[in-house]
Amino acid sequence: SEADGYEMYSRQFFMYAPPRLRFFVDDLGCCQPKALEAMAMLRLMSGSEENRAREAGMITMMLSNVGEDGLYWIPPSPNKPWLGPEDYKPYVYVHGQARM
Repeated sequence: SEADGYEMYSRQFFMYAPPRLRFFVDDLGCCQPKALEAMAMLRLMSGSEENRAREAGMITMMLSNVGEDGLYWIPPSPNKPWLGPEDYKPYVYVHGQARM
């Protein structure tokens, strides 16, 4: 979502009217790198240019979390409680590293 700095939602609740989307603790560190990898492959296969600006925003946001050590970090973010306690940040998820 552009409004949320290009962070993706990974929890959907369709049992509500209207349905609800939520962030979750593993979105940024695990799920978002997987989604970015899939988007790059889909672009290559389809040749589509649709929503390039949105994708570029997501790439910029994600690259801003890559540290000098080359690791993809979850940064301190007091306004994002779904990313876990501030005492734990910054932290690295092993799951997303190879995809970045």
